[in-house]
Amino acid sequence: MFSTVQSFNPAVVPLPVRMGRVRPNKLGDIPPAAQGNIEVLKIPTFLHLTPPAIQRHCEALKPFCTAWPSTLKEKPIRIVSNNYLYSGPSIRHPESRKVTLKVCLAELDLDHHAYMKLIFLAGSQRYCSNTNELSITVDRCPTRVQNIEYALYLLTALYQQSWNTELWENEKPEFQSDKDLQNSIADLLKLKIEGKDKDRKIGNQRRVIASKLVRFNRQGKSFIIENEKYGIRGPPTKEERILLQEEWENIKP
Repeated sequence: MFSTVQSFNPAVVPLPVRMGRVRPNKLGDIPPAAQGNIEVLKIPTFLHLTPPAIQRHCEALKPFCTAWPSTLKEKPIRIVSNNYLYSGPSIRHPESRKVTLKVCLAELDLDHHAYMKLIFLAGSQRYCSNTNELSITVDRCPTRVQNIEYALYLLTALYQQSWNTELWENEKPEFQSDKDLQNSIADLLKLKIEGKDKDRKIGNQRRVIASKLVRFNRQGKSFIIENEKYGIRGPPTKEERILLQEEWENIKP
């Protein structure tokens, strides 16, 4: 019926296809039918990809495929990309430049601290605990090769930074059991990677107090680093102000 990708033809497709906007001022209204409907003509259909047609395509591609190497069990780093065939003014599809780098953290040389810190820096949304894989998606560069190089650069920067231990990390060893505090520390470490974190002099001290990240100025005034995303906001409570004053007495010497 269909030999290639083409627009929907209601005269040859015996399906009750409906598409369009429902009128809000009419109760029980349904989308318009396919006959005379311009909306169904906007999107090319893939009705030519029937199961027999797909089977013929697979049989034609088999001579060009090779068996997976038996000695290669897992690849530590995988680059996932997509190729597109479409009719357009350019041979480059806008989505073809997007790449996803996937790496199994078990294949990397990491201790417990570096392992946890790497996940914090990358973000929990990029880490899959079921497969122990970290996924980094890049699409900001104009070509696929540039995005692959940038993804490898990000992985290298995350790996190198995960082995660095800041002084304030040892002040709160139980932070690894507090989810909100983990996310706050991850945001602070991202600022350091981007070069936005200044040197911690006596007037720019940061401490973790009562599961909150706090900054002290030169006069001893404390400021809670708010994070609306994780529900961390000020001002400090009466009990927290007492802890802040005690911490500043330890910082002054």
